[in-house]
Amino acid sequence: MFLAKLEVADNSGARLVQCIKILGGTNRKTASIGDILIVVVKRVTENKLKITRGRICRAILVRMKTIYFRTHGI
Repeated sequence: MFLAKLEVADNSGARLVQCIKILGGTNRKTASIGDILIVVVKRVTENKLKITRGRICRAILVRMKTIYFRTHGI
């Protein structure tokens, strides 16, 4: 089971999520930019929005700490 905790980069109301599945293949261990993840919300903001703690959502990975090289070299 994946235990990666990720910070949310949008204004949905979620602040911290945990990855539970990487879509796009069987038994994938790592994700890259643009991959779709199944996440569960661990921490939300104080605002009363539709996102609640414990909700399972889909997310797209848009930022990584490691260097990401594109195919054309940038």
